[in-house]
Amino acid sequence: MRQLLPALSLLLLSAVPTRALDWAPPSLEHAQRTVPIGAREIHPVVFEATLPKVAAKDFRGLGSEAGRVLDWSAGKSSLYLVTEPSPALTTRTGEKLELSGALARVIEHMNRYFGMTPATMARPVSFEELKASALSPEGTARIAQIFEGSIAGRIRIHGRFVVPEVGGEATFDGQLRFHLMDDLTRPVLTGIAANADDPEALRRLFAEHPDAMKAADDQGMLARLLERLPEWERRPVPVTPEQREKVLRLTVESVLMNGADTYLFDPDTQFAAIADQDWSGRYAGRWHSHPPSPGTSGWTFSGENFPSGADMDIAVTSGQNIVLAFHPEGFDLYDLSPLGDAGKADLGLARKASYRSAAWRDRFQRLFDRIARE
Repeated sequence: MRQLLPALSLLLLSAVPTRALDWAPPSLEHAQRTVPIGAREIHPVVFEATLPKVAAKDFRGLGSEAGRVLDWSAGKSSLYLVTEPSPALTTRTGEKLELSGALARVIEHMNRYFGMTPATMARPVSFEELKASALSPEGTARIAQIFEGSIAGRIRIHGRFVVPEVGGEATFDGQLRFHLMDDLTRPVLTGIAANADDPEALRRLFAEHPDAMKAADDQGMLARLLERLPEWERRPVPVTPEQREKVLRLTVESVLMNGADTYLFDPDTQFAAIADQDWSGRYAGRWHSHPPSPGTSGWTFSGENFPSGADMDIAVTSGQNIVLAFHPEGFDLYDLSPLGDAGKADLGLARKASYRSAAWRDRFQRLFDRIARE
């Protein structure tokens, strides 16, 4: 066998075109310009828009390091992220900047988020894909957990509670995945409930969180009441403490009920979610839930009101809006992307997928009964 190998090698080489025999191993300079194995090229927008915000806002305490990265990357093109043996940015010419694990994760998450664009543009997520994933065993379990999370975040007020909406952005990588983004008004709604009987504390919330409070009290009911209370108490016949408490109670409850029925996120909360979460697949658009409301003996819903006018307006302006509406025996998923395509809020264009099961009904009834016993 050993005697045959050289002859076999010659035979193989004789079959190779002459031009191929001119190949030579890469020079040292060429080797230095190759991209390291496992390196991922960074989307330009990460350096143009998102890292400057990390630096300016000192996001997660990474501001100083992000500033150093921006200084180092200035004038460089085709930057890559490597994670092994340690996180770093590198160039084709071998220049390298070590990164902390925390900033490397932020850069990786941002890069994956913006990296979804080509695949999404080439093949937008279809309603058939949304429906098949949502109605699969994995999908129904994932959506049940969303509603259970909403219920766990319920806001108590005067012996009652409201279940707030949740939402964020969705992706599809073979499964429909719902990325949660914090609601702009949730902290102040919780603060309103905790200080429902204290006008001074409520005034401080308006002073300390003006934008969020304005969004939560979008009709200005609570703001106007707090302005008028001092005047009422200066009247020749001032309002009684009981009257004041009743009006304040009713106003606060109205604000909380209205606020719980609205999901809002601003650029800062969206930015934080992009930086903190992992992203993959294709972008499926914005999403939010219509959670259950507590009834006398179980959960209730108002299915005839879904999707709302606001839901459809979002779809027209954003191009996509997925709505998850709770039902005591399941859920309805609305795909409002056709409204964005048509440029008009036409409910007849909405596409709907529904799920119903006795297992779902029993699961959420047990949860309601447990809460009722608290």
